[in-house]
Amino acid sequence: MPKIAILMYHSIISPNDDPDLFSTEDPIYTIKAEMFEKQIQYLYEHNYSVLTLDDIFQKINLRNDQTIIILTFDDGHISNYTTVFPMLKKYRFKAHFFIPTGWINKPNYMTEIMIKELSNYGMAIGSHTITHRFLTKLSKSEIIKELRESKKLLEKITLKEVKHLSIPGGRVNKKILKLAKDVGYKSVFTSHIGFNSLKLNTFLNLKRIPIKQNITFEQFKKILNGKISKKYIVKTYLFDVSKKILGDSLYADFRKIVLNLSSLNKKI
Repeated sequence: MPKIAILMYHSIISPNDDPDLFSTEDPIYTIKAEMFEKQIQYLYEHNYSVLTLDDIFQKINLRNDQTIIILTFDDGHISNYTTVFPMLKKYRFKAHFFIPTGWINKPNYMTEIMIKELSNYGMAIGSHTITHRFLTKLSKSEIIKELRESKKLLEKITLKEVKHLSIPGGRVNKKILKLAKDVGYKSVFTSHIGFNSLKLNTFLNLKRIPIKQNITFEQFKKILNGKISKKYIVKTYLFDVSKKILGDSLYADFRKIVLNLSSLNKKI
């Protein structure tokens, strides 16, 4: 039975992009368009099955000889439309786009028209809640509102059922998974690192593999072969642990400092 590798992307920066478009993005999650195209071109040239979860539900193009790839993009950044969408069309790939509905039509983020165009082309549009707040910090009623209202708005925009949810910050627990199921989601994409199987009962708690700025092309190819280096797992684990140790407030302050230093270095 093949493994499912769900690759988690965020924003993609092109050489001609205005750096201010990425001023609110975490630099580690912003990768260069050149590297991104190199990755998806490799998938194309080596005939990987690049599917959406809906394709898997319907058993479309399923093969047993290699890892199944699912491409996901969190946060609804404008680059997902201006850079990612044209590349996916070029290679005839589909992907999941997870949108925080409170950011729609905001500067640097996608508009309703863009989201609808993605959906009409066959991209899977999913929820990334309304406000992108960590759900583990919210009350039950707040969680339900974040899940239900974002789902409703995206369904209004796309005129399609929204089946999939991506958890902001990867902060998830059993209560959140149950509430997501109760609201009507068929799958929940987390930030836990690893591969998935084709067993349907695992789709409510899907692992992903973050594709960050510092990943090498050799590491990327190993992931496609079903391998994740221990060094990569440890570095990501330590990063996540540091967020939990600092706490949400201190981590947010630390993130702002990193972003400001990154912006300063670009100006220098």
